[in-house]
Amino acid sequence: MDTRLAKRNYSIQQWKAIIQDRNNTNLTVDEYCKQNGLSRNSYFYWLRIIREEALEQSAESGFVELSLPAETDSGSHQITAVPMAKPEPSQLTLSVCGITIQVTEDTSPALLARTIGVIKNAQ
Repeated sequence: MDTRLAKRNYSIQQWKAIIQDRNNTNLTVDEYCKQNGLSRNSYFYWLRIIREEALEQSAESGFVELSLPAETDSGSHQITAVPMAKPEPSQLTLSVCGITIQVTEDTSPALLARTIGVIKNAQ
């Protein structure tokens, strides 16, 4: 494994622990960073990196492991929604003699076969 990749993976693991620790407190990000001698910019940089990594993993497996933050004094959980990017479907565009056909992964194989058959037999 490349040493830069190993260092990055180590940093990601450290920042995951830091972010989880902050989520388990009642502190704002600014308060937590000040109390722990962290840069606010670094915190949000690594939060973005970790979220992107989670999105990539979810796109590959379809699942993301979620853990609830610790309960607050009121006994409820503070949950923040993070929108997940929908992967764009693969698409193929064929253009011949002014006719354009778009094929996506949702295109029925039977429809595609019939269309090719019609094109082969067209005069």
